[in-house]
Amino acid sequence: MIFSINNYNHISTFYPFLEKLAFGSTLQTFRHLIVKSIRFKKKILIIGEGNGHLLKIIMNDLRNINITIVEDSSSMCMKINKFQHNKHGNEIKILNAGIEEYKNFFIHDCIITSFFWDNFESSEIRSYFPTFSDGISSDCIWINVDFHDHTYPSSPSEIVNHLLIRFLYLFFGLTTGIKAKRIFAMKNLALENGFSLVKEAHQSFPFIVFECFVKDNFSSTYSINPIES
Repeated sequence: MIFSINNYNHISTFYPFLEKLAFGSTLQTFRHLIVKSIRFKKKILIIGEGNGHLLKIIMNDLRNINITIVEDSSSMCMKINKFQHNKHGNEIKILNAGIEEYKNFFIHDCIITSFFWDNFESSEIRSYFPTFSDGISSDCIWINVDFHDHTYPSSPSEIVNHLLIRFLYLFFGLTTGIKAKRIFAMKNLALENGFSLVKEAHQSFPFIVFECFVKDNFSSTYSINPIES
């Protein structure tokens, strides 16, 4: 195994409540932002979907697309299953597996990692990322959304954000087995591995970053929708 095993099965039932308690509608706002940015994409891969919040928006807003979900929590997969049937011609494939078990990145024109990489230690991410990068085709966009963890928080909002993230890591470490203690910023690693950043949006408290990457040899004729920050 490249990545440590994190077990979200224990908290899948009350995960939506925890999200709303800690962040209100903020994460949902960023999920809508993701969907606005992928309207021309037809073969979407979601890695670590959780309990289906992003998928629900996609199924309501997009038409005639193929969606693959890679999710290593069996309980989360069961929750996602309720979105299998829809009236918009969308097809869903759900794989109960870790990202390192998935090999078909090249068939997708959009890959989404939403609050995913923060589950893992920097050494795990650095070890695996070249495989992820090399497997993505030149006509694919990769959208990454995650929290931002200041190394040296200074302002009151940065300090509170820092404390909130420390609390979340403590909680999820106890309940899911997450070993990570800090959020690894993906931008520089992406640029080092053949990606270019084409869109970026930020929010202050909780500090969240939205990033849209393409391969340096991006060849798609699809347009990338403007990002509303």
